[in-house]
Amino acid sequence: PLVVDAYAAVRVVDPVRLYLALGSADHVPELLRPVLASVVQREVGRRTFAGAMALARGEGLDPLRAAFDREAAEFRRLAL
Repeated sequence: PLVVDAYAAVRVVDPVRLYLALGSADHVPELLRPVLASVVQREVGRRTFAGAMALARGEGLDPLRAAFDREAAEFRRLAL
């Protein structure tokens, strides 16, 4: 099996709305972790091994970022 590590940085645009919705920003990583895992798995699975290694080098990340942004859009209502 291929093991892939990934991370995403998020920016809180409305701290008050986030606090009212979640009580704390501490919950954001656990909410977004499955979204990121799903996007990475799908994008890596679409590629050849060489293409997956290109992702590891930071090449061709735009489709992955766009997919993550689309799927994480529901969290924008929480002010992320």
